[in-house]
Amino acid sequence: MSWTILVPPGGSKEKQLLSSALEKACSRKVLMFCSSSDQISETKHYPSGFRRSRFFLIGAAHDDGSAYGHAGKDNDFIFPGVNVNTSSGASLSAYLDEKVLSSKESTGSSIATALAAGLAAMITYSFKTSELAIVTAKMQQGKDYIAGPELVQPGDVERIAQHSVVKTAFNKIGKIDNG
Repeated sequence: MSWTILVPPGGSKEKQLLSSALEKACSRKVLMFCSSSDQISETKHYPSGFRRSRFFLIGAAHDDGSAYGHAGKDNDFIFPGVNVNTSSGASLSAYLDEKVLSSKESTGSSIATALAAGLAAMITYSFKTSELAIVTAKMQQGKDYIAGPELVQPGDVERIAQHSVVKTAFNKIGKIDNG
């Protein structure tokens, strides 16, 4: 989720509806990434203000790894989010046709959140494809899938999609530098 809004007033219909949708996602153990507010505010925002421990709050970072000045202070992680090239694939065809390379750079926690969610997706996908490759190889050899010396064990695919496990994986990749 690359949006942030102020927490709706208590008891309002908006807060009830939004809280219900967020609770449903939490109960289904969906990995949820939300962008930090780029407004430098101590005010709580949704969606991270709802069951904070179930969301990854992502802030933007400069290319040297330091936190972007507007990234907030309570981020779980910071990812590249300052002057990130966000050009579409159309740039290649424009370059080939006109020999002009157009690029567009964007800055903000929403950009960083997309990269964080993409990394989590790549990690979980890697586990799924590894398990599939192991099962396929064993079946082709006429063997049952029984845990062996493989790096991916039964249950790893389900575990890697848990919030705490993804958080551990991200922590092993890098640390926050608040400048």
